[in-house]
Amino acid sequence: MVCEIARCVGTEWDYVPSPSGTTCTTVNGTGKCDGAGDCSSDIPHSGSLHPSYYILSVMYAPPGSASLVDYGVGSTFGTTTSAESSFSQSASISVEASADLGVVQGAGFTVTGTKSGTSGSGRTEDIKATTTAENSLDGLGDVINHDLDRIYLLLKPTVNVTILGNRVSWAIAAPAPTGAPIQYAYVGWLRHPSTMPADVASTLAAAGITPADYPVMLTADPFATSSPAVNTARFKYMQEIPYEPPAVQGQAPTATKFGVSRTGTITTGTTSSTSYSVKMEITGGLDFFGLIKTKLTASDTLTWTSSNADSNSTASTVSANASIMQPAVGYTGRTALHIYLDTVYNTFLFSFD
Repeated sequence: MVCEIARCVGTEWDYVPSPSGTTCTTVNGTGKCDGAGDCSSDIPHSGSLHPSYYILSVMYAPPGSASLVDYGVGSTFGTTTSAESSFSQSASISVEASADLGVVQGAGFTVTGTKSGTSGSGRTEDIKATTTAENSLDGLGDVINHDLDRIYLLLKPTVNVTILGNRVSWAIAAPAPTGAPIQYAYVGWLRHPSTMPADVASTLAAAGITPADYPVMLTADPFATSSPAVNTARFKYMQEIPYEPPAVQGQAPTATKFGVSRTGTITTGTTSSTSYSVKMEITGGLDFFGLIKTKLTASDTLTWTSSNADSNSTASTVSANASIMQPAVGYTGRTALHIYLDTVYNTFLFSFD
């Protein structure tokens, strides 16, 4: 009897309510007795989750050995993010302290987070990475080599969590000030860890990321390990450019130069998302530690879901200048190159699909 006091009346025991305001403890945490025999867990308990990484964006390589795609200063990448599936279905989830991320800078990006405002549920957060320097990506060979795609990571972010009864609020916060907060990895490095530079492998390891985690990271790029058809729920068609070889041997190849941009909101009409689970640590007081264990679906992992579901709230500008070099004489592949927008991460995909 958490909020009742046992008293002996004659030959029998009787129970009377504890005074209102008496401290009490239940499976929902420390609370106060309400004076009627019930314990109300009305005290918030705060702590933090520390996942090893969060995927900021995916950049896709163009075809052509001398081809280049250049994202200009001010382009905004990123996605609408949810951690809802990490918590039990009985918990009421919300994003509250959305300003906790503040401003994170590194690798030519400024990263910010805001509470998503269009879903109505208040359960998602928009994480945006804005370029502070030009970010360029080269091609290699006459075909598209997705080993050159880049996956950008926010390393070891903090997720601040507050539990109040059955309500759970969360928000991504800035990583610790030490170390590199943002790091990219080529798909080829993740597929073949022995090719990864030692300093990059060391940076990832310092965040708790090992080669065993690389296959999960690769799932953010649908073309990392296979050649599926372009998923039009996720990729919005933008335009087509020619990809023809020179007419005769000895003729110098030339480049097709063009700009492609997305300003404001582009809606595909369907929702697309990608989910991945990462290892994490938990910090906080004993009450928080006990409570969070009852709220999580898995005690040692956090599941991120990135989507275009709230595309209205992620309205922004992303632009790129591309220079696509002609393939070599004798090229017999497809000659129509299609450009798509990845509506989950706000980057451009090159495809012969």
